[in-house]
Amino acid sequence: MRTITISAMFLASALTALAGEVPVVADAHVSASLPANNFGTLPNLNVGGGNRALMGFDLSVSVPPGTTGAGVSKAILYFYVNKINTAGAVEVSTATSPWTEGTVTNNTAPVSGLLLATVPATAANSWISIDVTQAVKTWVDTPSQNFGFIVTASASAPATSVFLDSKENISTSHPAQLAIFLASAGGVAGPTGPTGPTGVAGPAGATGPTGAASTIPGPTGPVGNAGPAGPTGATGFAGPAGPTGPVGSAGPAGATGATGAASTVPGPTGPVGPTGVGVSGPAGPTGATGPAGANAQGSFYSSFLVSGTTVGGTQFNTPGFSGVQATATRPILVPVSCTADSLRGFTPDTTGSTSGSISFTLNVNGSDTGVACILVPGVNAICTSGSSVALSAGDRLLVKISASGSVPYTAFSFRCR
Repeated sequence: MRTITISAMFLASALTALAGEVPVVADAHVSASLPANNFGTLPNLNVGGGNRALMGFDLSVSVPPGTTGAGVSKAILYFYVNKINTAGAVEVSTATSPWTEGTVTNNTAPVSGLLLATVPATAANSWISIDVTQAVKTWVDTPSQNFGFIVTASASAPATSVFLDSKENISTSHPAQLAIFLASAGGVAGPTGPTGPTGVAGPAGATGPTGAASTIPGPTGPVGNAGPAGPTGATGFAGPAGPTGPVGSAGPAGATGATGAASTVPGPTGPVGPTGVGVSGPAGPTGATGPAGANAQGSFYSSFLVSGTTVGGTQFNTPGFSGVQATATRPILVPVSCTADSLRGFTPDTTGSTSGSISFTLNVNGSDTGVACILVPGVNAICTSGSSVALSAGDRLLVKISASGSVPYTAFSFRCR
């Protein structure tokens, strides 16, 4: 098995070795009913009902110099649906000409080019992911063709009407992202050493004249006769073995000799007595998982620390977490396929002052899984899930947390291998 180990605080730097996470640099929507209006500063991107959304990405911020399209193994576009007016489906295509977030209108917007995918849009507060590998390969080889993406209502579901998060949204704060996975590259070849000087060639000798070929083969000499082999002499018979003689009777035992003087040499050490059984002391707390080396492979652990004070026993007062269910604002991007088989929640409380309960649930691509556990706080309390779920490269993970009672701070981790 190939392995990778990643701790949460080093997640971004570890993933950079495998993939570039490209943030959206421009987004807006245009409206057929208001064709001369610009909507580049709104917190939502309106799709459907004559509205189209545009998203632009600058690949140079994450793709290493010298990378070619052949070096891109996979690219995935993520955008967040925060509201559904009419459920249906959306289409994602490449844009065909330049546009600017602060000035683009329906009159000046590019038209849709290559259709990349049609996907359902039926659930609010959920992520949608699209494979855009072929488009990104083309943009890496020809940056001048990178005009971003266009999202429209599907021709098969024209009544679709949804709202997506823009980069200006400070309520749900889930702007679009583009994840680019790069193929592993070998080491750089060292320079070729200089070629040594060629020695001076000696003068060529003169070619002698070719002799005339004989047309008469020489006679083959006669083979001599083999001499006759001498006869083998007969093997003599082995004589019979003689009988074994009888065993003689044992002689009488001799008298016991006198006791010799005490030896000055110490006798052998006696056997070691049984080992006493001691009582084992309590096990020390488990240390935090250290950072992984670049491009390592295998199981990985990821963890966040949730700190702060509960309000009314239900809300975490912590940046990045809010509501009864607290989630990481930036999902974890899975670098390789693996199986998440352990989710742990814990409170490093040394006084036992916490009360109530905390639940932890692993969420994959916007859907809760069966990997979950419920923690009853106490001194160094821990809960561990026994379920597992298979994950694929590019899946986005959140750990949803809900609490009741008084929870000063808590943390979680999960393992995928």
